[in-house]
Amino acid sequence: MGVTRTLEIDDLTPDELAALFCDMDSQQQARFFSYVGQAAKTWSGAGWCQQCCAISEHLDRDATETIAKLAEWAADPYVRPGTLPATSPVTPPTVAPHPGTGEDSAGIT
Repeated sequence: MGVTRTLEIDDLTPDELAALFCDMDSQQQARFFSYVGQAAKTWSGAGWCQQCCAISEHLDRDATETIAKLAEWAADPYVRPGTLPATSPVTPPTVAPHPGTGEDSAGIT
């Protein structure tokens, strides 16, 4: 026989939530992000996009690096930043030379 309990936790701190997240295995952590994505789809207005903008205003270096590493590994297909595989259908952008300087418009010779 199972027991179902419903608990309301309204005072969980970010530190406590992070500790719980870190105690999860990788599948549980992935489900966590899936749930965040599903829940955010119900928000009005700009939703998750606007929330990401708001969150980014408060990120420290550790948080930024953590998110960047997850985004790097979550890319489909995975491509290390700054590289494109030889078989990639993606064409790197070209920058037209700046007239008369031999440099591109970004100042790169």
